[in-house]
Amino acid sequence: MPSTLVHVAVAGLVGTALLGRHFDARAIAVVLAVAALPDLDAVLGLAIPGAHRALLHSVVPVALAAAAIRADTRREASWLRDRYGDRGVEVAWVAVAGVVCGGILPDMFTNGVNLL
Repeated sequence: MPSTLVHVAVAGLVGTALLGRHFDARAIAVVLAVAALPDLDAVLGLAIPGAHRALLHSVVPVALAAAAIRADTRREASWLRDRYGDRGVEVAWVAVAGVVCGGILPDMFTNGVNLL
């Protein structure tokens, strides 16, 4: 299993590549923090048997987050766009890409994950 540092580093590369003109310390920090979230299921695995690499290393939470971002940004009164502007929407989508590429994929190729 790759360490959290590997997950964060891969997400950092993805974020650097995709953020473009919105790249700054705050935006990349959001991407890096979101990419580290799937590793929290190791802690949850102490309380919930079988949760490690199953609970958060899944496409379900990512798909729910992506659906929430899409639903919010399709509305005329978007909370995300009203609060953070178009920059916030782009950072949110890059964070989703970062958690998939950095948080889930490296574990898929080493010890396996329960994608569903």
